This record gives sequence, C-alpha cells and structure tokens, in this order.
Amino acid sequence: MNDKIRSYTAGIIDGEGHIGCYRRPNNSYDMRISVQMKYDKVPNWLLKNWGGIVFYSKSVKWTWRARETLSIKILNEVEKYMVEKKDQSYIYKKLFNLKQKNIRINQFSSADSPELLQEKDNLYLLLRELHN
Repeated sequence: MNDKIRSYTAGIIDGEGHIGCYRRPNNSYDMRISVQMKYDKVPNWLLKNWGGIVFYSKSVKWTWRARETLSIKILNEVEKYMVEKKDQSYIYKKLFNLKQKNIRINQFSSADSPELLQEKDNLYLLLRELHN
C-alpha cells in the first residue's frame, strides 16, 4: 500500500466516513468504519484497495464498510494522514483493544467484569460524543 492510497483513503474517511460502534443489548459491540456515497465509484475503489463490502440501498445509496479487525488494519494504515477524525480513530482502536480482553467475573462466567464493562462503556460514550 503506498502513501498516495493511504492519504486519499484518510481524506475520504475524514470527509465522508463514519468511524462507529454499535452497542448490542448483550453489551457486545459491533465495530465498523463506513463511507456512503451517491455513486459507486469511491466505495468500489475502497473495496478494491482495502477489502470489506459494498452494498446499495435506496435510502443511503452506495456504502462501503469494513468491520472489526479489517477496520483496525485500515485505521492503523491511514490514521497519520487523518485530520478531522483522528480522535475518533484513536478511541475506536482503544475500545477495540478492550473488546479483545477476556476479563471475566469468575472462571465460570462468560460476562465481562464490571470494571471492564464500565471502561468499554466510557469509551463507547466518548466515541458517540465525538460524532456530535
């Protein structure tokens, strides 16, 4: 991947992208970056260069999306070129790293410890605040 592609991608994400996380009812997180456009040229360029998926909907038009590990790989590559959403990228990556931790209440529980849940929730709320 060359610097031209990285910097162009950073500009697209800065201007038209969304670095987001959605909390599910079970306190898990669906993490993704996406770019929505009226035409398919840029979303398909992102797909060709980075992977992910592209889909069309009448309400949004064309959307490119990268989730979870792929989104982290992309942000690691382009973050140094970002201006507007650099803070969102940083917090998103911190939340992703916490999401990978496996700190349980006890050895028999599948639930995260209350401290880890609170730390994840704080980062989630901070990321949402940066969107406004």
